[in-house]
Amino acid sequence: MKLRTEAELAYLYREKERGRMMTRRQENYIAYLMNMLGWDIDEREKFWRDKGTSPLSLTKNQASEVISDLKKRLYKR
Repeated sequence: MKLRTEAELAYLYREKERGRMMTRRQENYIAYLMNMLGWDIDEREKFWRDKGTSPLSLTKNQASEVISDLKKRLYKR
């Protein structure tokens, strides 16, 4: 995983302060869905690489999109 620049960190901090970052509830739900899919750490890392993002930098909207994607994958099983 790449290191973040100062500008990226400042942006993430501002977003967190504005309340736009993913909520704890969303974070827990994403983890729950990944557990329900039976994904190990390698599959989770591949998922985040394919998404091109880190779970630590998700906004609320991005987290909602991830949740929708994971739910679709779970229901397709």
